[in-house]
Amino acid sequence: MKYLVITLLLIASASATAGADHVTDQERLALEKVLVYLKDAQGLVSKANSVSAIDTRFPLNYHALNTDISEIRDALERHLQAPSRSPRKVKNLQSEYLPRESTSGEADQEKIIGVFVE
Repeated sequence: MKYLVITLLLIASASATAGADHVTDQERLALEKVLVYLKDAQGLVSKANSVSAIDTRFPLNYHALNTDISEIRDALERHLQAPSRSPRKVKNLQSEYLPRESTSGEADQEKIIGVFVE
């Protein structure tokens, strides 16, 4: 009898926690919509890259931006395919899409912007 009660408790707790591990239908629909938006965003990034000026002073790092969007898409797809309680290793995002300027360049830029603001 003791083993039967323990077994029933284990089954009940397993079924209760199993419901918390899945993605709800509403969540799945919302995340699938996010995936569509990210795919569209990647297309727009590629389009912007193809028409960007080659000799621009402040070039955007389109490759890094596209890579970050891909990483986010891949993580969402993995979550939708197999949600997991244990954390997964995710690459750090680039988050630097513009080249950094030297300190003197930043000061010059602030002076130029100040002229237009005043």
